[in-house]
Amino acid sequence: MVPLAAWNVSLQSKLKGTLLYSPANEAIEWNVAPWPAGDGLSEPFVGYPRPELEEAWHGLLGNMNIRISKEDVQHFGREENAVALPDGSGYIGTLNVYHEIHCIRWLHKHLYQDIYWPNIDDNQKEKNRVHSEHCLSTLRKFALCHGDVGLITYSWNPHSAKPSANATAHQCINWDVLSKWSENRSIDMFKPGYLIHPTLGPAYPNGEPVHGGPHEEVHTLPPVPSGGKGD
Repeated sequence: MVPLAAWNVSLQSKLKGTLLYSPANEAIEWNVAPWPAGDGLSEPFVGYPRPELEEAWHGLLGNMNIRISKEDVQHFGREENAVALPDGSGYIGTLNVYHEIHCIRWLHKHLYQDIYWPNIDDNQKEKNRVHSEHCLSTLRKFALCHGDVGLITYSWNPHSAKPSANATAHQCINWDVLSKWSENRSIDMFKPGYLIHPTLGPAYPNGEPVHGGPHEEVHTLPPVPSGGKGD
């Protein structure tokens, strides 16, 4: 078996030349590592809403929106339409990984929407459902894009006739390094009066939106077939 340390050195060398352009590439450290054993149900990110959980999720998403440079938006031909920061220091951006984390967080909230949004009407519930469908679609695309090819093996369980699944390892980045990189560039785009639309006025006059996604995305679904609600 090849030691993980040797895998990591080889992986870092192979992947650096094939990375998508991103200002965060300088913060990417690849490694191959096993995940902690267990079902994850004791982690602070799951379960009923509580202070520990809210703090844990804020720690992941607090640096979601960052300052990016003119060169970054020019690379993608977005300079004309990019949202500039009021102080002229750059533009607003978000790394894709934070969209993934946002969607996971949103789906967790949807599981407990009677607690998070106890007084919403049926119209808002439907909007929340549609946003959840968007997040499911987005996470599916991310999973197919990442294509984690780490193996899962199976073993016999003396207490069940069904074999048990056992993960081996995953190809990961060093999240602490990337999170620190984002923290050093983070901005609060939801601060009331901070962003002003050129013709429509303040983007977030009341601060961060309570419902909808991080950018108040609007999603639509095709009509339900007349035969029923589908799978």
